[in-house]
Amino acid sequence: MITALAPMAAVTNPPFRSLAVEYGCNLTVTEMVSSEALVRGGAGGAAAAALRMERSPNESVFVVQLFGGDPEVMAEAARMVESHGADVIDVNMGCPVRKIAGRCNAGVALMRDPPRAAKIISTMTDAVRVPVTAKIRAGWDDESINAPEVARALEAAGAAMISIHARTKDMGHDGAPKLEVIRDVKWSVRVPVLGNGGVRTVRDAQRMVRETGCDGVMIGRGAHGNPWIFRSMRDALDVQPSWRERFDALERHLVLYVQHAGEHRAVREFRKHVVWYLTGLPGCAAFRGGLGQLDSLATLQDALARYREAVLSGRSAHASNDAASAS
Repeated sequence: MITALAPMAAVTNPPFRSLAVEYGCNLTVTEMVSSEALVRGGAGGAAAAALRMERSPNESVFVVQLFGGDPEVMAEAARMVESHGADVIDVNMGCPVRKIAGRCNAGVALMRDPPRAAKIISTMTDAVRVPVTAKIRAGWDDESINAPEVARALEAAGAAMISIHARTKDMGHDGAPKLEVIRDVKWSVRVPVLGNGGVRTVRDAQRMVRETGCDGVMIGRGAHGNPWIFRSMRDALDVQPSWRERFDALERHLVLYVQHAGEHRAVREFRKHVVWYLTGLPGCAAFRGGLGQLDSLATLQDALARYREAVLSGRSAHASNDAASAS
């Protein structure tokens, strides 16, 4: 069974993907990259896109995800991404964020226009030699679930694989995933199909594969602060990391993040990862409240060291104040 890490904006950068691979993930995908920024964005846009397209050293297959609504721009961006070293190019047809689906007429907006979605895939596959894949949603809303139709059109246009988030645009990330839609997509095409949505345990993954026949699962939010989920999938046994293991992974992730993005940006952006790793630990809520005051790597690492010592020594009553006291 394929176990993939879903592309997530501002999350699946090289440090995150590196840890996922280390813990057993089969396939990782970059953050989505704007085709317009690559092709028409000038030096600033190209530089930002290049940072998103940095390859993690342990990625054996490098998959870059593009988004956009113009077939010719997407094709040119695909050529640029291929020359950058991508082994696979994925097309985002599922992002529900307004500035993507609305202003850019991309992401999940393409589910409302299957001919244009297919045109994007066919134009891209004509432009590059590497496989082109697509990530779609169940549909726009419950009244317009058309993932099987879109999947057939994309396969006919040359898509090499389909990943489907089994929720509609209106559902966002809430509600039970519509497994029957994954099943219908799998029955509609011959290319591999990955199911996405609501996978947080081995049982979730096994149920999705069993009930839909999909070739693997793609995990998004279930991996937040939880790289062990990929070890769980690999070994078919849910892993419950110790508190010490959670701190160890967090601290290593932080070092990788600083190496990737530089201290100032890393400290600011890494706060959400700290929250994800430490949720459920004694004093976590109060510790989280002080994170915004930590504006340097030294203060963040010192706060984490104090909190770690308090938690592991059993001084949970004092752990809640360590973020504030270190600032």
